[in-house]
Amino acid sequence: MSTLDDIMEMARLSSQMVEAASAHDWEALLATEKGLARLRDAVIAKEPGGRQIDPLSAPERQRKAALLQQIRSDCDRVRQEVEPFQASVRRWLAVGATGRSLRQAYQAGAR
Repeated sequence: MSTLDDIMEMARLSSQMVEAASAHDWEALLATEKGLARLRDAVIAKEPGGRQIDPLSAPERQRKAALLQQIRSDCDRVRQEVEPFQASVRRWLAVGATGRSLRQAYQAGAR
């Protein structure tokens, strides 16, 4: 598979990640992200130092650039969906930690 084929598949997966994040389907998002990460690692291995190994025509280079831009845009859209969820989880965890600390303090004082 050429790097362009890999990047086309990465773009397909990044679009799926946007759909999963928008639906708050975190399991699907994580599974899709793992697939995208594997492809990213394959592209990195095929392009040492970021240099294109297999020759691309001018239209293919333009297509590759457009796909990479789409992936970046999709990443931003996923982040917009995920960050509010992460913030709410952090708040929830902080409340739980505060509650545990209070219980431990009162239990220690009651002895």
